[in-house]
Amino acid sequence: MDRKLLIIDDSPAIVELLNAHFSERGYLVHSAESGAQALTFLNDHYFEGVVLLDLKLPDIDGLELLDSIKVLSPDSAVIIITAHGTIPMALDAIMTKGAFYVHSKGED
Repeated sequence: MDRKLLIIDDSPAIVELLNAHFSERGYLVHSAESGAQALTFLNDHYFEGVVLLDLKLPDIDGLELLDSIKVLSPDSAVIIITAHGTIPMALDAIMTKGAFYVHSKGED
């Protein structure tokens, strides 16, 4: 399988930074700055890879978009990225919606 990445974030600076980082490491990177752009991309292309999903988008809640991603791209791993998350929101994304969880070294 190709190393594919879809970045869904409304911050152009974040998208540019992540795109540069992962492109240099051999990923084929696609990006969307809104939920609508992401849905259009996923409806128009078969995508099986990693999705980096911001929870706070201008047009749709990230958790709602996560549901659609899991339907349109069921074999993709979705990693939530956000500066505005809460523990209940994170648990909902992981436990009920299928987001990917990474345990960081700083956690107890």
